Amino acid sequence: MIDEVLTPDSSRFWPVDQYQEGRGQPSFDKQPLRDFLDQFRQRGEWDGNPPDYRRGAPGGPLRIAPEGRPFIGAGLVVLVGLVALGAWRGGWWIWPAVVWTPVALWIPWFFRDPARRGPRGDHLILAPADGRVVAVRTAPESSFMGGAATRVSVFMNVFDVHVNRYPVAGTVAHRHYRPGRFINATLDKASEENEQMSVGIRTVRGPLLVRQIAGLIARRIVTDAAEGDRVRQGERLGLIRFGSRVDTFVPPETSVLVEPGHRTTAGVTIIAEWST
Repeated sequence: MIDEVLTPDSSRFWPVDQYQEGRGQPSFDKQPLRDFLDQFRQRGEWDGNPPDYRRGAPGGPLRIAPEGRPFIGAGLVVLVGLVALGAWRGGWWIWPAVVWTPVALWIPWFFRDPARRGPRGDHLILAPADGRVVAVRTAPESSFMGGAATRVSVFMNVFDVHVNRYPVAGTVAHRHYRPGRFINATLDKASEENEQMSVGIRTVRGPLLVRQIAGLIARRIVTDAAEGDRVRQGERLGLIRFGSRVDTFVPPETSVLVEPGHRTTAGVTIIAEWST
């Protein structure tokens, strides 16, 4: 739009007092506008991409993760069946429909995928998940980080948004699935024993690893990107259902800004910063 309005050969807008028919017309200097926009990028307030007007963007209809559609459909089928049974038999037969109604409403709420706007910048490390920080500690991570790292663990309960997001921009250089147990994801040993998917990202600042961990009732981990894919900070990484945990492994020299008990919002909360 800026180019269309300010470039005379496409927009045909010129100062009326300088217009002369039959000759080239003067262009407007757009560099001041570029400089104005660039200051937002330098402060990490804008990633250089146009606003998201897709479904699910702020002010638009709520977006639902596609992985939830079979569950939503099944929940509605069960609800319709129970309502029909209650209407037919009457009496206490209506109670199963009453009990199931909150569950049928909760299922689409669980799979919601709200658009997220937050700070951006290669010096920032954002939360990959909505939830509560349950641990911040030094932990060995040799599969991608090459040694000791700081692990920030976020637990997602069944009422949190379960879509995960990339905490940094970079290239996916490592992806490894490991089957395992399904113990309570709030426990420290869940990081080692539970089913999990690890995604290592090479950034301009260094390596970072995100680990999606299945929980007590979680039985499905979804990870979108493949090795070699370029990913953007704050965009969707994947999803875990139902109730789970995400660990972020950062180099020891980074400054961690959260503590156990803090609440995080994926793609918005800054959990650490790279050393300058």
